[in-house]
Amino acid sequence: MAKKRRAGSASEYEEFTDSSYDEAAACSTTTRHTVKRQKRATSTRKTRQHATESPGVEGPRELDQCSHKRTLHEVTHASQICEQLLSWYSGISETRGMPWRKAHNPALGEAERSQRAYEVWVSEIMLQQTQVATVIPYYNRWMEKFPTVGDLAAASIDEVNSLWKGLGYYSRASRLLAGAQKVMKDFDGRMPKNASAMETLPGIGRYSAGAICSISYGECVPVLDGNVHRLLSRFLALHAPPKAKPTLDILWSAAEAIVKGVKPTRDPIIADAGGPTLPSVLPSVQADKLESATPADLVPHVAIGYAGDVNQALIELGSTVCKVRDPDCGRCPLRDRCAGFSRAQSSKEPEEMGAAVPDIEELCSICEPVPHAGGVLVYPMKADRKKAREEMDLVSVAEWRSRSGERWFLLVKRPAKGLLAGLLEFPTKENVTPKISSTACTSQAKACLATLLVDEIAPFTAKAPRKPIDDNSYRISAVEPAGDVLHVFSHIRKTYKVQWVLIEGGMTPPAIRTDSSKPPPSAKERRRSTKVRTSELRDEDDDSETAKLGPPSAAWVQIDNIRHSNITTGVQKIWDSVEKLWA
Repeated sequence: MAKKRRAGSASEYEEFTDSSYDEAAACSTTTRHTVKRQKRATSTRKTRQHATESPGVEGPRELDQCSHKRTLHEVTHASQICEQLLSWYSGISETRGMPWRKAHNPALGEAERSQRAYEVWVSEIMLQQTQVATVIPYYNRWMEKFPTVGDLAAASIDEVNSLWKGLGYYSRASRLLAGAQKVMKDFDGRMPKNASAMETLPGIGRYSAGAICSISYGECVPVLDGNVHRLLSRFLALHAPPKAKPTLDILWSAAEAIVKGVKPTRDPIIADAGGPTLPSVLPSVQADKLESATPADLVPHVAIGYAGDVNQALIELGSTVCKVRDPDCGRCPLRDRCAGFSRAQSSKEPEEMGAAVPDIEELCSICEPVPHAGGVLVYPMKADRKKAREEMDLVSVAEWRSRSGERWFLLVKRPAKGLLAGLLEFPTKENVTPKISSTACTSQAKACLATLLVDEIAPFTAKAPRKPIDDNSYRISAVEPAGDVLHVFSHIRKTYKVQWVLIEGGMTPPAIRTDSSKPPPSAKERRRSTKVRTSELRDEDDDSETAKLGPPSAAWVQIDNIRHSNITTGVQKIWDSVEKLWA
């Protein structure tokens, strides 16, 4: 899935994503050990410096020098952990009113489970980097518009982006569309039934595949998002670089051990998806007596439940109880087994508590020194955030105004791949110098328009006398700065330098360039073609009054419909800044 999905809004920084886990897993051994040594040295220096500078704290006592066995980070008694999780989850599963969360129904057939997988898939992708409360109305609108994977596959990217508008991280929407099209083409319209096949869909990593397949098909596969990462780091008292492969290996193994502690009831669909059923995991129960068997007839200390419920319990526990700040350990069903909580309750070293110091061969080699102060909040180890790079773009909000007062604005579709793929924006010159002059801004606006428009636009001249505007020519009649707009992405602090560019002249908006290799048409041809495009090629299925002039890469849009177009939050900020010029 992506960062801690439910931890913040769409404009916040990313922390953990499926891709970051996958990249860490793919690291070469040499690179991994080099990075590990560098991170450990840096972390040790920072931790010791913090301990020395902390008031009222004395040096060596401030650090736990990792005098614990590596087996501390292994899960034991997985079945009892499952029982505790399932018991807790049964009482809270409906408290937050999430429409995608439904009780497991073993009577569902294959087609119904595929539909369930589609619903979970949509919710999981929406929940990446986004809070539950924000997602719920978007999810409901999405399922109303695209109730099945086939409905989504038949949609256009513009329809998808329109529903996604305001949710942020727009690449998620395009990947959902691409994934639905792949399901229809490669899987006969049914969602994949196991995690390995699910990972072949665009935008689905190990976490998302595990969540979808465990919840929908009962497959016993683990999940590890930001919530579970934090929860298990505390549960295992693991204080190691959070994105390092050895750390992730331990956490994935722990998550897998826990989910495999549950023994699903007999279910052919689950077996077909790759999950165990009672005959395979409980050979002591005779097959002819299986239907009437009760938990009391089974092997002692075996949790009978559903893998998806165990994984949802882990996610929910991390999200609502084992929070980043102010964790509510008193409500945690795993508190008595939590190594981090146990350590936080005592300020003594292991040898002072009577625990035998392990042999050096048994010592953990993963953990960094742990500050005594902070309790469970010292887990997971804090990762150094990469500073977002600073960029400045010049945005020209180009308006064409008719003699009768009609106001049209030029919107350009971004490339199909990359940041904000497929969305609309005003003509933009990327990565300009912060010290760009007003004269250069005007010149850049003229150059940008020349690449988009067939009709020649006479440049703006503030002092020289100008000829009267006629019906056969266009001219920039005003350029006004509208200030700077800051918009923060996960890895970029983007400053938009905004200017309003007014174009006058002609009978219709300037024609948009369709093929730069063709010679420009005559004035008569331009007038006739723009009239036809304005009157006949308007989207008849949409009352937005958008004149589709030329290819879908650009369009003139009437002023009242700018906010209804597929623009991002950043472009809305730009529009707000320009509207202030006319207030």
